[in-house]
Amino acid sequence: MADGVFGVEVVTPEQSLYAGGARSVVLATSDGALTVLDGHTPLVGDVVPCELRVEEAEGNVQRLAVHGGFLQVDTSPGAAEPLAEGDGPLPGLSTRVTVLAGVAERAEEIDRSRPGRPTNRTDLRTRPTYENGIELNSASFFSE
Repeated sequence: MADGVFGVEVVTPEQSLYAGGARSVVLATSDGALTVLDGHTPLVGDVVPCELRVEEAEGNVQRLAVHGGFLQVDTSPGAAEPLAEGDGPLPGLSTRVTVLAGVAERAEEIDRSRPGRPTNRTDLRTRPTYENGIELNSASFFSE
């Protein structure tokens, strides 16, 4: 395995979305943007909704939409060994990044025509939500 490569796993309750070697992982936490490289300081933290990017050892970039979760960076000796890549473990790697997401999907699998899907972040804040003809996210609804 090439220098600077470490183990990465991104999992949801339904499936493992990514498991293998990487040169970097970029994501967002409540403290801001975070880039993890081989040998990163151990940490446990939150992940806020964001695009998660995994740069693979070969240079390919895997993009995933993560809707929040948790992150662990483990640098104990052999931390990445149980992580399978293709047909075997990642021997000798001591950095492992694990992202546990409640909901996540690969960028290429996102259905952009999904009904009711906001088209941008502004829509998320301004599009009214109705139930039985009542606008639920208006100021007057909450003040009554």
